[in-house]
Amino acid sequence: PDPMQQAVSLESASLVLRPGEYLWRDTGSGGPVTIIVSLPLQRLYAFRDYTLIGVATVSTGKPGKRTPTGMFEILQKRQWHRSNLYS
Repeated sequence: PDPMQQAVSLESASLVLRPGEYLWRDTGSGGPVTIIVSLPLQRLYAFRDYTLIGVATVSTGKPGKRTPTGMFEILQKRQWHRSNLYS
């Protein structure tokens, strides 16, 4: 299928995701991965070479603890991480 059509259908399908759910359609063809988080939509969008490959729900911020915005590098990765700041 056309990559643009796949991206549109992936984004459309993401609108009905419930908390903790995700969609992933990566061909694994290599190339850099970029992640964009939409605070208003509470969604994470993963792109490989500008092609949407995944969408997940996220939970960000709370009153008095705004989620910082900007560009961030991944410094470390752990499969199961629990914040010592936010519990």
